[in-house]
Amino acid sequence: MLKFANLFWLNQLVSSTYLLCAFDYIYMIIVGVIQVTFWCWI
Repeated sequence: MLKFANLFWLNQLVSSTYLLCAFDYIYMIIVGVIQVTFWCWI
């Protein structure tokens, strides 16, 4: 039972880390697009 709980916790940790990285990546893309659009408008 304890082993299963630890596996579940590890899985949650990996999932949240992956999500954070994905959000960071998406944020960088959005910022990049905004910057390019901004420079084009100037």
